[in-house]
Amino acid sequence: MAVFLYTIHAYRSWMPDHKRGFVLRGKGIQKPDAKRASWYHTLAKHDRMVFSDARCGQIIDAVKEVCANKQWRLHGVVVVWTHLHLIVSWAAYADARRARAVIKKAITTWLRDATGEHRKWLSGGGSINVCAIAGTTNT
Repeated sequence: MAVFLYTIHAYRSWMPDHKRGFVLRGKGIQKPDAKRASWYHTLAKHDRMVFSDARCGQIIDAVKEVCANKQWRLHGVVVVWTHLHLIVSWAAYADARRARAVIKKAITTWLRDATGEHRKWLSGGGSINVCAIAGTTNT
């Protein structure tokens, strides 16, 4: 059974000028970069997203629904103002990156339908880590 931990950030919630640095795709963790952050802010099409308590609940509902529809096992999901973590597994083969894309699309669709807002809710990418869950079975 494949078990994955996903971390997905809210749109513009972790910019290159973050005091702890930022992740540059293909290059890993980088030191804070105010110049790059300024460039990203210039290119941004929407305001920074922060998830309200209501939005956190809607995101959890979206994740539960997509996992049920795909027959994936949702071990847990945590949503805070700036990001979410979820642990998902499946018995049949599924590509982890494709699964992340499906989850992100479900969240975006759910939030758009709930609010009527056509905007960017989530950042691009997100981390995917293979993990083990203690006390689970392959059933």
